[in-house]
Amino acid sequence: GMEPQNRDLDPNAIVLMAVPLPQTQDRTHAGFTNLAVCGSVDEAYFLASHLDSRSIACFVRTEQGDTVYPSGEFESDEYHVLVDSREHTAAAKLLIALQQKYANAWECPKCRNRIDSGRAVCWSCGTERMLENFVGDHPDAANRSARR
Repeated sequence: GMEPQNRDLDPNAIVLMAVPLPQTQDRTHAGFTNLAVCGSVDEAYFLASHLDSRSIACFVRTEQGDTVYPSGEFESDEYHVLVDSREHTAAAKLLIALQQKYANAWECPKCRNRIDSGRAVCWSCGTERMLENFVGDHPDAANRSARR
């Protein structure tokens, strides 16, 4: 069958840049700072989509400075997620919270396989872990997700 494209999506592999470095050489994104370094486009866009959902302006680019779009084909060892420098602290807190959430193993709601900690996507069926289904967030979280 088709392998899920982003089976190696691991939010805990994303490296947070604690000290925001201003990207002065880039005129178009003068007010942006580097938030995180990711090993894949999928990881970078996983983070970017969560930032976006909290209305934090961000974009992804390669180590070489080329802007990356989700559909594009890019060959880079590193993908940098840049955020509006005024939002850097809020964005860093969101990333840390995401990584803590994914630090526990989970059960896929679709195929019931056990997924290792760190993984955001089921290795078997490709279902993405939903942020609200964390076992451990709430005493009856497991029962709630099973009843859905």
